[in-house]
Amino acid sequence: MKNPAEEVISEIRNWLETRGYYCRHIFVVNRVFMHLSNKISSEHLEEFKCEFGQEIRLKGVSFDENGQKSDFEYTCGSDRLDDFTSYLRQWLKQHSFPCVFFMVMSDLSLDMDEKLSDSQIHDFENEFEVECKQYSMSCNSKVIKYRFE
Repeated sequence: MKNPAEEVISEIRNWLETRGYYCRHIFVVNRVFMHLSNKISSEHLEEFKCEFGQEIRLKGVSFDENGQKSDFEYTCGSDRLDDFTSYLRQWLKQHSFPCVFFMVMSDLSLDMDEKLSDSQIHDFENEFEVECKQYSMSCNSKVIKYRFE
């Protein structure tokens, strides 16, 4: 099953930009986060909810050195991200991966209690159409962090 993060980002960015909103930055960390140059109208918030089945919520506003609003930070969920996260969680459990934490972003980040075998890495790569790009361990921790793209 392929990570839908990039597709979700692209669809939401296109939806916003066709309605005149400039996305300064949009990314996924288990949810979708958007930084826009202008506030989303209540009409468009309702339209988004109807089209995507999720609400966009204003998370914060940044101001420039002159006190002018410069950045509106929004967040929303995604049914496809939620479904993917559930599938990932279930798959890791069914395959007895020693996972203590994971994040769905444009890549997949997994924290493990122990090192994965080559066959576990291979199975994960095949199932999620990714490649293990890096793994690391902090000096004061037993957790091994894997990053798959």
